[in-house]
Amino acid sequence: LEGRWQTATPETVGSFSAVAYFFARHLQRALDVPIGLLHSSWGGTHIEAWLSTDALEENPYRDSVRARWEKRVADFPEAMRQYQVDRARWEEEAAAAKAAGRTFNRRAPREPEGDNSRWMPGGLFNAMIAPLVPATLRGVLWYQGEANVGRHEEYASLFPAMIEQWRRDFRDDALPFFFVQLANFASPGDPTAERWAWLREAQTKALELKGTGMAVALDIGEALDIHPKNKQEVGRRLALLALNRVHGRSCVDEGPVISSLKANGRAVEIRFAAPEKVVVRDDVVAGFEIAGEDGEFHFARAKWDGQVLTVSHPLVEQPVAVRYAWANDPPLSLFNTDGLPLPPGRWRVE
Repeated sequence: LEGRWQTATPETVGSFSAVAYFFARHLQRALDVPIGLLHSSWGGTHIEAWLSTDALEENPYRDSVRARWEKRVADFPEAMRQYQVDRARWEEEAAAAKAAGRTFNRRAPREPEGDNSRWMPGGLFNAMIAPLVPATLRGVLWYQGEANVGRHEEYASLFPAMIEQWRRDFRDDALPFFFVQLANFASPGDPTAERWAWLREAQTKALELKGTGMAVALDIGEALDIHPKNKQEVGRRLALLALNRVHGRSCVDEGPVISSLKANGRAVEIRFAAPEKVVVRDDVVAGFEIAGEDGEFHFARAKWDGQVLTVSHPLVEQPVAVRYAWANDPPLSLFNTDGLPLPPGRWRVE
């Protein structure tokens, strides 16, 4: 195991996780005790890299994970050959532009990754998590999922499996595990504009496990930047989960909670657990869709009267389903008085 303890100072935190730093800063100010952080992460990685190979073998998606990896390894030699050709051409063009005094902004081609790369199933667990066992942890923070967009069914199975496996490894069946739901991102070129919504829903499956919590970041991302800059608020929202659920400091750690959805003629009436704390941003309820038996969703007309949210659409006579913020970069409108957003989701109507 490589690494060493360092005091958090302006000289040391620059290369550390910003989300983890702001999480710990908020926690330390509230608890007035030192907070230790173990940072073990790698950007742009798949969930399957963070499970052990044994846990992957027990998962129903093991064959698809294995097949995808074997194809990557098999394709690597040709991918590397093409990369070398493209790289040489790029260097020639860059040199020619410099000699001619022209601006050259085209990015260099990215080198392909094959065997023993960060995408190897089980590889990052073996190299970056297993060496920490059997450290005693107070909890885990998790911020990942972008690389698995498009494979939400796999993620819904692999993510909870990873949590349960880590808990076994660290010998703590109740190890708190708090994660960040994917922030809003327009995902340019996405043919459906809703693949991120499916992955966000897959993330919520982990909430069925005890001791888990989710920080919603759908309102603090950046449409054209997959790396949102507002790490401070992400860290604060994770800290609220830890303060409330681990350290017994009573505080609000989630946005509005829907308590029921009932059809009333052509409309759906949505009620909340604490309606007095629901806030409509800019006084316009946006982001809700409604569907009938045909399954076709329409952006709903919505009205909030302070107690009940009523949504409807003239083309939907018998509503059976409602969804909210179901897009890569959706409009948002409902928050609570603590500034936390209503999580995205889809629901059947009673």
